[in-house]
Amino acid sequence: MTLNLNLTGRRVYWVSTALAAAFVLYGLFFYFSQQDLLKGITGAKLASVQVYAEEKAKEETGRLHNRAASMSATIAKLAARQLENSQAFNLMKDGIASTLEPFMDYSEIAAVEVTDKDKRPYAAVWKGEGGNEFRIDYSMPPAFREKYKFVVRTPAVAGGETQGFVSVYVDDQAISEQTAAMKDGLRKAADSEIAMLSDNFHRTLLPQVLVLLCGIGFVIYASHAIARSYEVIDTHRRELAAFNLQLEHKVRERTQELEDAALENLQINRDLRASQNELLVTIDALRRKDDDLRHLAFHDALTGLPNRALLLDRMEQSIAVAARQNEKRGIMFIDLDRFKSINDSLGHDTGDALLKEIARRLRACLRKADTVARIGGDEFVVLLNDVTVPETYASVAQKVISNLSLPMDLAGTTMQVGVSLGIACFPHDGESAVDLMKHADMAMYEAKSVGGGTYRFFQDSMTSASVQRLQLESELRHAISHGELQLFYQPKIALGSNELCGVEALVRWRHPVRGLIPPMEFIPMAEATGLIAPLGEWVLEEACRQSAVWKAQGMGTIKIAVNISVRQLQEGDLVERVSTLTRRYGISPADLEVELTESVIMANPQESARVFASLREIGVVVAMDDFGTGYSSLAYLRRLPIDVLKIDRSFVTSADQDESDGEIVKMIIALAQTLKLEVVAEGVETESQAAFLKACGCPTAQGYLYSKPQPAVDFEKWLRERLRGGGVQAARSSRNEALRVMGHC
Repeated sequence: MTLNLNLTGRRVYWVSTALAAAFVLYGLFFYFSQQDLLKGITGAKLASVQVYAEEKAKEETGRLHNRAASMSATIAKLAARQLENSQAFNLMKDGIASTLEPFMDYSEIAAVEVTDKDKRPYAAVWKGEGGNEFRIDYSMPPAFREKYKFVVRTPAVAGGETQGFVSVYVDDQAISEQTAAMKDGLRKAADSEIAMLSDNFHRTLLPQVLVLLCGIGFVIYASHAIARSYEVIDTHRRELAAFNLQLEHKVRERTQELEDAALENLQINRDLRASQNELLVTIDALRRKDDDLRHLAFHDALTGLPNRALLLDRMEQSIAVAARQNEKRGIMFIDLDRFKSINDSLGHDTGDALLKEIARRLRACLRKADTVARIGGDEFVVLLNDVTVPETYASVAQKVISNLSLPMDLAGTTMQVGVSLGIACFPHDGESAVDLMKHADMAMYEAKSVGGGTYRFFQDSMTSASVQRLQLESELRHAISHGELQLFYQPKIALGSNELCGVEALVRWRHPVRGLIPPMEFIPMAEATGLIAPLGEWVLEEACRQSAVWKAQGMGTIKIAVNISVRQLQEGDLVERVSTLTRRYGISPADLEVELTESVIMANPQESARVFASLREIGVVVAMDDFGTGYSSLAYLRRLPIDVLKIDRSFVTSADQDESDGEIVKMIIALAQTLKLEVVAEGVETESQAAFLKACGCPTAQGYLYSKPQPAVDFEKWLRERLRGGGVQAARSSRNEALRVMGHC
């Protein structure tokens, strides 16, 4: 396209230039041809003047002939009449004179002569010096006749006969002069006309030629402009072509975008329709959810029981009615015993299932008029309406404890839980819902402090006990961080050789004011408040430190058994922590033995097995404590990476007297031997128990028969006495003192 445009521009330029040159040539040709035409016209004019003059001369000559003929006829008539009389002759004479003289007015007629048929003169008239001369019967002078040679002779006929002749002598010179004058006049007229034509030519043709030349110049200029315009147009066309390509590309892109947008819009419309349907479903779900939220706002999500807010509202309404009608109301605060241990050992799913079963049993054993609420964790509250005497509260409390203590099967595990229950009465124990719940909570803690599984009514003295518990929790936090805790060590003895096999580290709290506080007063509180984790960490580090001290004192390697809480097991860094502490204090991991209760291990045997395997890889001995009190599966027990089984003291205490307990002990020892595990019997207090265990093949014993738990200094003293030979006698000498403080251990 660009090439064609270039060629077109150049073609227009050259064609325009050629046309302009042709116009110039045509103009020149036209100018010179007009000049030739003017010359031809001039020649033609002159020729026509010559012809006209000649024709005029012929016309005058003919006119002379005609005049002569007319005059001859007239004279002939006159001559004919003369023959009749003389009077006619006179008349003829006068007639001839009057007839001839007018002819003399013509400059070209020199003379007129009338003769008879014999050419004898009748009359003559000629131009003389003084004018015209006329003679009758007299001829012209010969000289005159010789001078004018040109004669027009015409016969005069009358009556059919020639009567005579009329001769007209023509003045050739006059005719020539006249003809010349006429020619000169005609030439001047022709020259004037030619000048006029030439002037008209210059006035009309030259401007036309100039206009033509201007037009040619304009055409040339226009051709150049057109050529430049074509170049500009060509440039614009190229730019337009490039723009069209870009535009076409953009149009394609935009079209693709529009198609994509259309597809996207189509998908959006589909999604919108789907969203509308989903929105309708969502709105319906939101309505249901709103109803659920209203329900959840006042009900426990797990059990479906009323929550604290709804319970307080119902309590306030019930208290208002009771105050107007002078009635009594009762509040029962229920807490599950050892629920945290169950939840931590068996998992939260099992704990949730347990709470649901407790809620179901509570609704089943109470009236519909009573309100059962869950206010958090394992705490339940019962609002008793229309109860008049305290004995009714006691019977309801006993009924609740009995129902909740029945065995239950959860996730394939049969378990029993105990409950502690506190009771507060309106208006005796409080006049507001908050006060009643607080006092019932205090009564519940009082029931729990005596071992659980029972109920207590609120008493004013419990307020101070509750304050003491809060104070004790604060002081325990302080004790962990300020070194008020202390490890006591109880030895483990080989029954065959009566030698020391190791010690078990047991934590004690030496309060600066209250003195030595037994574990049963602060260990449950530590587990309930989460302080068991830092407390267990302190015990582990202190045991490592003491092992390093004994080695430095030359006492050799004494294996120390440390109790591990479920919290330490769940945190996942137990193996790393043991490795770090043993490296820090320069002892071997084999100098440590970790103990976990059977219930904690079996709550999550897979995780326990993983941690135990890692501990054994670094050399730590793993023991299962309180074996026989939990629900161990023999299949799991066979696969668990443990080294030691510790028989619970509840079986050992009466094993030498009760046949059933004795058989259980024998079975445990046989099982351990089959699985190639070490066995340690806990709670050995008498020689009879020691003898029975030895007879059953139990290799190791631990209990007050040998030594009570004692501080490191006292244990070192006890050990030195054994090494000096005191042996069993030294141990037995302290048995009575040990039995005295046994309840504190």
